Amino acid sequence: MQTKNPVKGLLVYSFHSAKGNVTSALLLGLVLGAALLATGNNLVHSLFGWVAIAGPAYVAIVGMGGKTGGKWERFQLTMPLRRSDVAKSQYLLVFLASTVGIPLFIIITGINSVLHGDLFDFTITSIVTNISPLLSMPLVMAGLLFPLACTRIGEENQEGLAFFCLIAATACITFLLPWAGQKLSLSNNVTPLLIVAISVIAYMVSYLATRKLYTKMDF
Repeated sequence: MQTKNPVKGLLVYSFHSAKGNVTSALLLGLVLGAALLATGNNLVHSLFGWVAIAGPAYVAIVGMGGKTGGKWERFQLTMPLRRSDVAKSQYLLVFLASTVGIPLFIIITGINSVLHGDLFDFTITSIVTNISPLLSMPLVMAGLLFPLACTRIGEENQEGLAFFCLIAATACITFLLPWAGQKLSLSNNVTPLLIVAISVIAYMVSYLATRKLYTKMDF
């Protein structure tokens, strides 16, 4: 018999499991945000963005410890849960973790633009330009990692696979998609939106693939 809302229950459990790591990333983001307000340094601004937006998602992914195909899933399968619900909860967690730091980034950046006006042009365009790669990288990383973790190679080498997916996601968002935008002669305003759109679509496709692979795994 299925529970009334198994995805919500799994999401709550996963959130509590990752809460410590996500909170640590946000606290570090606050520290870097304070340093940014004090110094107005460009490097600190970049680090602040990485930690505040991408950080919570990355630590959530690592905190799950490659749970797709792991011991936790073996335990879950003894419960009244569908494997597709388990996969869905993991994808939802990473997506939520990817967005939780955005308000902090916008608020600190807005204050910083008042204190150090020439450092960052506080407009919708500039905000989207800065947020889009930081939001997209964890989605691409998880989108690569989760389906690969359902393979035999993924089961045997979760840490190495996670590192590979991190490098691949960084290369894709930092170099490949901007290069494609230049080749297509897209404006600087359109390219960030393209990066987010492709990342979200790829993330959805990854979920469908993971759900299919995960339901066929032997535990």
